Amino acid sequence: APAGVLLLGMPVGPKDAVCGSRQRIYGPRRFPQLVVAGGFGCMGASWDGKWHASHDGCAQMLAAPPEERRRFRGKTAEYIARVLSGCDGWRHQPVFVLRVNT
Repeated sequence: APAGVLLLGMPVGPKDAVCGSRQRIYGPRRFPQLVVAGGFGCMGASWDGKWHASHDGCAQMLAAPPEERRRFRGKTAEYIARVLSGCDGWRHQPVFVLRVNT
């Protein structure tokens, strides 16, 4: 099988969501299905110019990064629930580095 690397940027969040007719947020259920179905293993991800190596198939990358969580300070519970529901989570779109499983 050919070896290769795929750079994949897509919106991810702590919860899977379908927002309207065009937008999907890839969470703990949908993201692994996409990666495994494609025959890939996740090596890590990059956002804000920093590399984050993965040791668990990129599961920890689905949560909003610390700089994104800061925007919850002083917000109402309803606002936080809406963001964590996924539909406002599209702002977190790291670039994942996927390796072809051989």
